Amino acid sequence: MQPQTGSYTKIQLAVESINDGLIPLGVRVIGIALDLLGYTSEKEKVFEKWSALHSITPYKIDDAFDLAYPNELLELCATHGLMAVKGIEGVIANKSNGGNIFKMLNQAWDKFWDDPEKYFEWEAESLKNLT
Repeated sequence: MQPQTGSYTKIQLAVESINDGLIPLGVRVIGIALDLLGYTSEKEKVFEKWSALHSITPYKIDDAFDLAYPNELLELCATHGLMAVKGIEGVIANKSNGGNIFKMLNQAWDKFWDDPEKYFEWEAESLKNLT
């Protein structure tokens, strides 16, 4: 199954914002991949969290951003990233294939937002327990 491209508008990619918080480039590419995998509601949750983070660490996007990173390029990054994961026989997470790594990634996200100051301690300990 090859993901489809061409479904995003310039407005969706360049101005995905909540409370004027622009979504970072890499997170937008991840958002495209989530949409391609059918995880649109999860993408929206991620974007909401990044917008909340932006409210405490603001940044500005240069006027030439759209020229440097056109929609088509971002879509290709997401599409080829998914194809590469499949090409190396990696497992793409879904709701039915849980496991230790998937659970840990979800826990990491929750821990980061619950207590950012203690997150790195939790991460170091969790990685020790993984091996």
